[in-house]
Amino acid sequence: MLTLEELIEHACHLAAPERQRLVAAVEASLVAEVLTPADADHAAWAAEMQELLQEFRHSAAGYSETEIDQIVDAAVEAVRRGQRPGNV
Repeated sequence: MLTLEELIEHACHLAAPERQRLVAAVEASLVAEVLTPADADHAAWAAEMQELLQEFRHSAAGYSETEIDQIVDAAVEAVRRGQRPGNV
């Protein structure tokens, strides 16, 4: 599994439509997590994620949803094969 920093680095090398799809997929996975607003740790984590997602959004400008879907699908398949995404 890629670290967040590795994912950002990977996204920087993608064409704009691919980055946009990647950002959407990452956001969707983060939204699936339930955060308790009263929990300070979760609030700090949420603020950090918001900042990182803003970077993703900026990098993903111009990517189509289909292109980002393809990148995410390729990464999932690589992980299932025991490979690191990007080494496919």
